[in-house]
Amino acid sequence: MSLRTFIDNVVILAIENCLISELPTVLEPNMVRCMDDEKIVLLVAERPGVAERRKQLDEEVLSVRHSLEIYERHRLMEPPKGMSSLLPLFGKDIQILTS
Repeated sequence: MSLRTFIDNVVILAIENCLISELPTVLEPNMVRCMDDEKIVLLVAERPGVAERRKQLDEEVLSVRHSLEIYERHRLMEPPKGMSSLLPLFGKDIQILTS
């Protein structure tokens, strides 16, 4: 076993023993039952802007996926006859196909 693996194992054990083992006592059901609704909302609610940021990122992911689909659809196409002078603009993928 390498030193790095040993250190990783020790760190994991420390985290499990010190942090995770205490989780059940951090937020006990009795404690939650005694909280008012406002405090529970504060405890579980997202920070302002998180939902909007997630929506923006989801839209970006969709846009990138759509762009990838377009790229994949067109990358293997050969250029029309007479357009071989434009090959340097299209890149290596198309040059390989016409060689």
